[in-house]
Amino acid sequence: MLCFDVRRNRKRVALAGVREKGVISLILSWRGQGSGASAQAVAAKGPNSALHLHVAGIDSSDPAGYTTVDWFQSEDLRLGDRIEVRIVSAGAATPRPEASPPSHHLYASAM
Repeated sequence: MLCFDVRRNRKRVALAGVREKGVISLILSWRGQGSGASAQAVAAKGPNSALHLHVAGIDSSDPAGYTTVDWFQSEDLRLGDRIEVRIVSAGAATPRPEASPPSHHLYASAM
């Protein structure tokens, strides 16, 4: 199966993949507000609550409906963290700690 091997500081945080069809998404974001936000982020010591990493997706392999999944979410990133993503082939993804029950939605029919 196609997977995203996601690592933070060389430690795997997720091996995200879906069985047959769906979506795998990785979002790395920073939200800076106010004057001097970027400079403040660079000067901050320790975790920066404005930095976020989220690995999630939609598994639409089940004919009963799609399942949304979250493999990893972090709000404790800091300056100097190394985030790596490799596109790999794997037999299975890491266990998904949060998954919604199958559901029918217009988005699923677009898959």
